[in-house]
Amino acid sequence: MKMKKFLSLLMLIGIICFSTTTIVFGEEIVYDAYYIVTTPGEDASTQMNINYHTHNKLTSLEYTVASDINYENKTVVTGDLVEFEAKDDPTDVGKRVEEDFELRNIVSVYLTGLEPGTEYRYRINKGDGTYTEDYTFRTADGGKETTFLFLTDAHVHKYSTQEATENTYHYDRVVVNRALEMAPNLAFVLHTGDMVDRGGKQSEWDTFFQASTNLRRIPMVGSPGNHEYYHYSTGEYSAKFYNAHFNSPKNGPAELLGSTSYFIYNNILFVQLDTVKRLNMQKQMDWFEEIVYNNPTKYIVVSAHKPFQGYAEEWFKLFEQFSVDLVLTGHTHSQNYRPNHLFTQNKKADDPNLGVTYLTGYGSGEKGANDGFGYLITIKDDKIDIQSYKGEQNLARFEHEAKRPDTHEPITKQEFIDSLTFTVDKENERAGLTWTEKAYGNVLKVEVKDNIRNYDNKQYIWTPSKTFIYFENIHDGYVYDYTATVTFADGTTESFNYVFDLDPNSNIRLTYEEETPSKAIVDVDLKDNLYHFTYFSVFLNDELFDEYNIFFDGFTKKFTFEDLDPNTEYTVRVEARTHRNEVIWTDELTFTTVDFKTTTDEGGCKSGTSLPYAILMGLSAVASTIFVVRRKKY
Repeated sequence: MKMKKFLSLLMLIGIICFSTTTIVFGEEIVYDAYYIVTTPGEDASTQMNINYHTHNKLTSLEYTVASDINYENKTVVTGDLVEFEAKDDPTDVGKRVEEDFELRNIVSVYLTGLEPGTEYRYRINKGDGTYTEDYTFRTADGGKETTFLFLTDAHVHKYSTQEATENTYHYDRVVVNRALEMAPNLAFVLHTGDMVDRGGKQSEWDTFFQASTNLRRIPMVGSPGNHEYYHYSTGEYSAKFYNAHFNSPKNGPAELLGSTSYFIYNNILFVQLDTVKRLNMQKQMDWFEEIVYNNPTKYIVVSAHKPFQGYAEEWFKLFEQFSVDLVLTGHTHSQNYRPNHLFTQNKKADDPNLGVTYLTGYGSGEKGANDGFGYLITIKDDKIDIQSYKGEQNLARFEHEAKRPDTHEPITKQEFIDSLTFTVDKENERAGLTWTEKAYGNVLKVEVKDNIRNYDNKQYIWTPSKTFIYFENIHDGYVYDYTATVTFADGTTESFNYVFDLDPNSNIRLTYEEETPSKAIVDVDLKDNLYHFTYFSVFLNDELFDEYNIFFDGFTKKFTFEDLDPNTEYTVRVEARTHRNEVIWTDELTFTTVDFKTTTDEGGCKSGTSLPYAILMGLSAVASTIFVVRRKKY
């Protein structure tokens, strides 16, 4: 009897346990895995990221080498799981969505320790022992050739009829298929946004993944476009829905985690930027500078949705400093190709190693257009090859030579230091520091700081053509004090100081007027270009006499000095100061007061008088074409 009760209890426990694994809040568990996409990890030779959605918490991922079709040597992993739901709330503009996203779990899987140059397959256990189809990917092999497909603006869209909706499949069924025909070893698809027409519309993501059958055999990486940002026609505007569907490397700035990222594939640094909003732009630029500096590669490819011209032009200087090879964008649904361009100077670079190539692509779908565009890009050891095409038709082909050689000529630190030359170009109002082209590979960067004006500039020596750094707006009459710091390839640094002045007395006119033996008047007349300096101090024999602000007191001011001693030499000094109270320019005037002893000759003229005189002292005036530079090593 006791045994029967015990068995009954066990059965009851079993029923309860079984029920808790098959029933959720009174509803059956849905065993599924959908919206599956593969994305390169930070190191694409050993890492791969996978993202998928599911309605249960029991799923797992199994992966193995591609030849192991029965998964006999599989590895089983479970990913990071977070709940996701978005319901439209008409009463709260910040919570509006075009269509509800029902409650589901988003699973992020990070595969690490993979073998380079190896093809893998994986499948997802839906939680009940049934599986998805197999997905495949190949890790980077460390070789010298990489081919990928650049797409933008697919705008996959859910229409009222199935026929119209299926027209939006064109980006994958035609454009991606054609790329795979031309390049069977295609590494991945790089998409610069507007994949769907409305981020906050679940049916459009359904349509996107229904269209994207090639995601089963090729990874995709991208950047969000403004259409992924749209939650609704008005209201919230963020990368929330983009991040819910892609598992990009989580190595971007904290404020843009997921939508901004980078990865290294063979000898190429790929950087994906989120520039849809201008918010956090400076943080993103600081991050970009750090990751490019710390990850030197032969090529640098940047991608973003919106073109930088006219929208985020502060990036141009940074791209040029690092000699970025290729910048890929979309958004305009039209092609704009600028090879080896210097936007900071609004011209094509005379030296192709200094310019940046910008390509804004045609749309790959454009809301059901019959023929989308694709750009098959092959990066080889010596050049970049870009083949554009539309449907089955090849269009323009572009080539760019590599900017960074594989080897460099070693030189000593002293040889580099000896090559440093500081020059001043008065005609073009700039000063500069130049050095040998052999610096490439031996020196990482040269930074120059203006010690007076608290302004700095830097040059990253990312190609042999980086042999200079300049400062603009060099004017007569100013004193300049620069510190140059060199960072060598081994991480050590050395600093040097450069000081020069140009016509130091040309910007001020001090005029002495005689009054009495105990009184003198000095006029200070400043040239108009001294408006850069706000504050001026006037000293008499090194004691502060007065201070004034040219914005309130003007460029001309008269100072009267009283209670002076007769027949005595005095010095008036004027100092120009910045808003930080830094003295950046001075000039002096020396005069002698008159003596009391005077006589008058028969004609009534005074004699025996110590006549007043004015002598300009201090900084010596120099010819307008002469300057002096002093270098001091710290």
